[in-house]
Amino acid sequence: MLSRLPILPILWIFCSLASPWLLPFPALSLELPNNTLLPGSFFNQNHIAQELVQKHGSIMLLVDPATGKIEDANAAAWHFYGYPELLQQNIKTINQLDPEEIEKEMHRAGELRHNFFLFRHRLADGRIRDVEVTSYPVTVGQRTLLFSIVVDVTDRIQAETENRQREKQIRILILTGLLLQSFLFFLLFQSRQKRKNMEERLRAIIDHSPLLISEISAAGRYLLCNNETARTFGLQKEEIIGKYFTELLPEKTAALFMHRLAQIQRTRKAIFVEDRISTAHGDRDYETVLFPLFDSAGNIRSIAGISHNVTEIKHYNREKKALQTQLIDAHRMEAIGMLASGIAHDFNNILFPIMGYAEMLLMHIPPEDPGHAKLSAIHTAALRGRDLTHQILTFARKEHQEPRALKLQPIIKEVLKFIRATIPSSIRIRTYIQNDCRPVKAEPAHIHQILMNLITNAYHAMETAGGDMQIHLKEIYVDRPTHVNPTMAAGNYIRLSVKDTGTGISPQNLDKIFQSFFTTKERGKGTGMGLSVVKDIVEKCGGYIQVESHEGQGSSFHIYLPVTTASNSEETIAPTKKRQGGNEHILLVDDEKAIIKLQETILRSLGYTVTSCTESSQALACFAASPHDFDLVLTDMHMPEMSGDRLAQAILAIRPRTPILISTGFSENLTEEKLSALGIRGLLTKPVTAGDLAAKIRQVLDAA
Repeated sequence: MLSRLPILPILWIFCSLASPWLLPFPALSLELPNNTLLPGSFFNQNHIAQELVQKHGSIMLLVDPATGKIEDANAAAWHFYGYPELLQQNIKTINQLDPEEIEKEMHRAGELRHNFFLFRHRLADGRIRDVEVTSYPVTVGQRTLLFSIVVDVTDRIQAETENRQREKQIRILILTGLLLQSFLFFLLFQSRQKRKNMEERLRAIIDHSPLLISEISAAGRYLLCNNETARTFGLQKEEIIGKYFTELLPEKTAALFMHRLAQIQRTRKAIFVEDRISTAHGDRDYETVLFPLFDSAGNIRSIAGISHNVTEIKHYNREKKALQTQLIDAHRMEAIGMLASGIAHDFNNILFPIMGYAEMLLMHIPPEDPGHAKLSAIHTAALRGRDLTHQILTFARKEHQEPRALKLQPIIKEVLKFIRATIPSSIRIRTYIQNDCRPVKAEPAHIHQILMNLITNAYHAMETAGGDMQIHLKEIYVDRPTHVNPTMAAGNYIRLSVKDTGTGISPQNLDKIFQSFFTTKERGKGTGMGLSVVKDIVEKCGGYIQVESHEGQGSSFHIYLPVTTASNSEETIAPTKKRQGGNEHILLVDDEKAIIKLQETILRSLGYTVTSCTESSQALACFAASPHDFDLVLTDMHMPEMSGDRLAQAILAIRPRTPILISTGFSENLTEEKLSALGIRGLLTKPVTAGDLAAKIRQVLDAA
């Protein structure tokens, strides 16, 4: 089982969503159910990530590409393969490919040249199973390993094989019908006495057949056709017989059929072809067999054609393939989303002390002090990191947020302030900002993501040769919106444009750039999620995106967001505002020492008496010893041994109506309503500002 799971694959996703810089994250690791660690362990324990991965149904492996050794696996993998000592196995003995081929495939996966494979794996009981493997390289310490998600597709492949067998049987039936008709032709010419009767029977078979049946001369003139052929052309049989291909079919299609007739006359053999033909009922797909008819002297008299409409079959196959692709993407995004939630939780714990201590220092340093502006920038960056982390959680849980009215100018200036230090001087940044643009409805973190992704793409396009990057913001009236998007309505829009003079985008890639995981960048410079996220955000804001690019001449990305008449609701953060405190006794519970020390400092500075515990059992024992000494309990939700809600229930069992607050970095199930039903007075989402912490505690204490 994956007792330790590296987080770098998810950091790539995080970077494309949040920031172009790689920030150090704490390692994400897991414990086995029996609290024992496998030999393949690489990271410190993390009970949250353990629960995420161990309860996940997907088969996950961590493989050393240099040796093929399985370094780690999750519970689903142990259950699937059935080996008593899975971590002593080598993927080369499980995979049924030649060892040299396996090494080549691992090398390709390690270089991100190919990440999706179809293999046959041997289980412990000797069974061979077909599996689809999605594999990405991850860095653990100084080692590069392959993180693989395995999906058992044996039953699906077996079903597809059975479908192909059924299709083969259908084709055999068609050929049998052809032979039967040929035999009927033979009987017709052998028995003159029964000729008339046989002709009538043969005509009935041909006319009532759902297949298109016709006889054609070597020159391409119709000599005979059945009712289905006439119906397909939207004509009567009499209107078809005697006419040439060129009179009934498009020029290219007629020329193609004439070439085939010449081939049959040359080879004297039947041919099978597939075509998409324009008919009276629209474009249809056909499978056709063309075969020569010989006279008594052995010369080709004419050519017969039998066509079968396979439009619905092909449509079904395309839909099935599309659904299979969606299923693969869904499995991949589900795994990424769950792991992203765990990483965001740890990142919130890192941001909490940064944001809290910066806020406390701002309260004691006067605005005229040179350090005040620097601390304010740190505090603002921490708040932005909190918002972006919330966006990761929103992405992972696919939540919907209501946008609010805001102006884009301050966000653009803030992003440029951060980005300029990372872009080399060979790239000149020019801004053209209209200061009186009206607001749009969006989330600040969303606009931040759009700008960071577009600016990063422009930088990568000019990284080698340098160039000019232009950022435009202008309010315009679009009176001919169809040149941007067919569904776009005329009206006032804020147009945000990012232009570069870089390498440009090739025509064959222009239609793919918004697809998830599509990237032309070299390894380590992109995950293929940036533009996909940008498009998703723009559409959620009711906007449109337009791309103009010529290979070798640069690219321009234009974002059109509708103007809103609502007032700008963006709040100004005032960390220096005086907080209201008190003299009550608070029991503080959190397993993160840095967080509990920060909260303890904040609360004591506000006049409160604080008792701190880093374990739930310690906190419960402390409360049970003197339950009436505490006026409020503030506990983290995700605690070892006993979660925050269970600790709250135990405390309420000792002393009902005890004011309790729960803080959490993320939870898919916690809401104010659910906590209220448990007797819990409120919820704080980490990282919380000192002002919000003080206000919430005072609110709960005053209401008690």
